[in-house]
Amino acid sequence: MARRYEHISRRKKEILKLRAEGFTYRQIGEELGFSHEQVKNFFERYYRKQRLKPDDDEMSDVYLISADETDVQKLKAAIAMKDLEIKSLETENKMMKDLLSFLDNK
Repeated sequence: MARRYEHISRRKKEILKLRAEGFTYRQIGEELGFSHEQVKNFFERYYRKQRLKPDDDEMSDVYLISADETDVQKLKAAIAMKDLEIKSLETENKMMKDLLSFLDNK
């Protein structure tokens, strides 16, 4: 799949990276000096050319393919932190359920 994105210019990579990070078309335009409509048109053409739908899971891979090693390491660290948060919430949730169960049995 990486070969599919080798031809992408630096500027297009910037746009795709921001989108993969969750920026809206308007935010991308403000960040890079384009209008909202220019960014919207870019993505409409891009999706059509790549035969993707706007919500296609493959779009999230674009950032990883075009990212440098530092960006990938940052993403991995962020994912690890989110995993820890999830585990903490799961533990808290189990404790609350146990407490409710205990109180219900009183």
